[in-house]
Amino acid sequence: NHFNAAIFGFLRGIDSNSTWFEDAKSILDDVSNILEEDLSLSKTGSSATQYRNDLRECQKLLRDARTLRLEADKLCEQWQERLNNEESIPEIERAEAETKVKEADAKANEAFDKALNHARNDTRLEHQIKLSKGYAELKKLLQGYVKDSSKKPRGPAEYSFKAALVGVGAKFLTHHGGNDLTTDNGMDVMENFDDAASFAEQSYPEESEEGKKIRDFFELCRQLAKDLAELLSFMKSQKKCNENDFLDRLDKFLKSWDAALPDKKYFLKLHHLIFHVIEFIKQYGMYGRVSAEGFEAIHALIKKLKEMSQSQSTLNRIKTTNGKAQAVMKPQVMAATDKYTKGSTGKKRGTYKRKPSTQSTDAAESLEAYKTVTVGGEEFIEVFGGEGRIPKKYEDLWRLLTTSFVPPAWVELFQSSTTIPQDKKRKICSTGELNLN
Repeated sequence: NHFNAAIFGFLRGIDSNSTWFEDAKSILDDVSNILEEDLSLSKTGSSATQYRNDLRECQKLLRDARTLRLEADKLCEQWQERLNNEESIPEIERAEAETKVKEADAKANEAFDKALNHARNDTRLEHQIKLSKGYAELKKLLQGYVKDSSKKPRGPAEYSFKAALVGVGAKFLTHHGGNDLTTDNGMDVMENFDDAASFAEQSYPEESEEGKKIRDFFELCRQLAKDLAELLSFMKSQKKCNENDFLDRLDKFLKSWDAALPDKKYFLKLHHLIFHVIEFIKQYGMYGRVSAEGFEAIHALIKKLKEMSQSQSTLNRIKTTNGKAQAVMKPQVMAATDKYTKGSTGKKRGTYKRKPSTQSTDAAESLEAYKTVTVGGEEFIEVFGGEGRIPKKYEDLWRLLTTSFVPPAWVELFQSSTTIPQDKKRKICSTGELNLN
């Protein structure tokens, strides 16, 4: 995983200077300026002054409309109360009262229509309000995106490498940030590293400076992946081993590590590998057979036992766990459990057809085309269910920031690749793993 993180760090350095990421930073500056100038209620510029005046006029029209609506509702209540209290009302009075109620209601509706027409047609106030909301959210998302802590790819290199890893069988541990692999899965990926590297190298033109750097880097990483896979396979083997075989593989690995990652500092596990594993192998002539992996499953059992009792007292927890365990051994409980197990056990279900996550409103929106409107000759897309609005030219950026759906050009790079087999491409697309976080 340290190797994996170093590769992503290198590719992020390349993508940080990409046109895509530079444009994103430029858009952040533009959006901030628009919010602080043209869409500000406190600035004195011509656009801001017009926006402020239009807003004040609309607020006045809305106040008038609300006043008329309250008067109409009050008149209607008074007439309804009279109808309930009086047994008979002369037809002339009835007609006059009903006419007054209808006229008051129509006048209130007309006032609201006037305010709406002012916002939509007479001015661009509605557009500016929606634009303000859309820009405010876009600014917040971009501020998070440009931070070093952001997990979203900054360009095609990061994305293509992660997509390629998924294509060769990587299963990422999302609770560790999204880029970590299990030991077994990591070994599988190392054995197929050449395919992933070949695909990632296509993210920039071969003749470009970025393309040359990526290809030189991955040439070193290929050798490191090969030596690392060989070393890990040796260490996980259940067979007896000797220190010379281990030292040969360790020496090859460390040379490849220093060549590919000269600036990467040694970490605790690497220190353990270099200085302590050899002593263990010398003494016992084995390593894989007594590794921690064999008994790490006990953690799941311990967690399950803890869940049987929520008490903070160790004594009470032991008593509760023991009582529940003893209860399961009762004949009547065992008979009921056996009956339930037989009744609920049947033919295994097939695999589920998973779809891309739509947990958020924006994620659901992004699976379909946004509604497009044209204002002043420029196209905009509506977001937040029509309550917000941003320029259509920012659509790909908005999708990436809200749902991690990457730009079509990046996906085309993946789909046009001859490195990853078609069956693996279909599998990734069907599970939604192509749109990576």
